[in-house]
Amino acid sequence: MKGGLEARTRSPRGLPQKMFSALRSRLTYANIVATLALVLSMSGGALAAQRYLVSSTNQLGHGVIATMKHRNGKQGKKGRKGPGGPAGSPGTQGATGAQGIQGPLGAQPPGRTGPEGVIGERGATGTAGAPGGASAVTFSASVTPPNVEATAHLFSLPGGLSAQLFCLRAIFTFGGIDVFAPTGSRAEARLVAINPRGEPPETTSDLIEDVQLNPEGELIALLLSNTPAHENVESNRAHIDGTILTESAVIHLDAFLQVAPLGSPRTCTVHGSAADYPR
Repeated sequence: MKGGLEARTRSPRGLPQKMFSALRSRLTYANIVATLALVLSMSGGALAAQRYLVSSTNQLGHGVIATMKHRNGKQGKKGRKGPGGPAGSPGTQGATGAQGIQGPLGAQPPGRTGPEGVIGERGATGTAGAPGGASAVTFSASVTPPNVEATAHLFSLPGGLSAQLFCLRAIFTFGGIDVFAPTGSRAEARLVAINPRGEPPETTSDLIEDVQLNPEGELIALLLSNTPAHENVESNRAHIDGTILTESAVIHLDAFLQVAPLGSPRTCTVHGSAADYPR
């Protein structure tokens, strides 16, 4: 056999002989023991796996299963957001809410002025007011003295006050206003006169200050006609503004007086008004 083995291991180049020599030089006792240990551990592990592999909960105790059920692991990382689902069907309409508080009125431009309405019917005359308020009277008179003097009544007011037009014919014509009032009453008047040409007349009267009145009558304004040199006698006109003060009232007098020359149809003429203001 030895001779046959040698004959089989030979080769023209001697390669089998070298490989066998190298393998043989590495077959030591330690290598053989390590190889056997490796084979036995692999076969033993397979046997243990076949015997102790858990394939059913029946192989575990109740305590182990309970412990495994109540022990949670760490929470994993949040995954990516999935695609949106399809739109749901619309819900039912809710109940109507309570009405809110009305807001402030906004700025509005003024509208156009409408057409003027029709004048309504005149209402009925009201009843007379209670006495005590201010009252006014108007007056107008004209006289021509037949001889020397003539008078004409102008007005009467409560409290015993009255007035008259006074006209006197002499070289000139004199015209004025007489006032009759209770004792203690006073009057003040101003007279501004012009002639027919609008110029100041030759004769005029200034302010009559603090005339003491009485029931017999006192003159509070006087105007004269005049005769300029080398001219005919001409008339004068004047505006009278006066105030009469009694214990119960204040009377404001406003009048226009004209005095014409002799022979005129209206020698003395006056027009005016008197306002009575209770005190």
